[in-house]
Amino acid sequence: MHCILFQKTIAEVFYPCFFVMLGFTFFSSSMVVGGTLGKGLGIKEFMMIVLLGNLILRLYAALLGLIGAKTGLTTPMLTSYSFGKKALT
Repeated sequence: MHCILFQKTIAEVFYPCFFVMLGFTFFSSSMVVGGTLGKGLGIKEFMMIVLLGNLILRLYAALLGLIGAKTGLTTPMLTSYSFGKKALT
């Protein structure tokens, strides 16, 4: 019996991940914080803060992905180890 591998195009892989990550970073509380920071900082300082925040978020998301890949657990299942069964409901 032969195993047939289905190859996905870059668009089939990139766009779903792109929109998930876009939703992960753009939500109302981040917009409020960004607006507040934007009023108090110059453009150069604001851009540096945004880049630093995105770097921290990328590291966090990469760490979650790495742990999930190594353990085979989803994010909700991982949170149940930290927060108990109430985390899943």
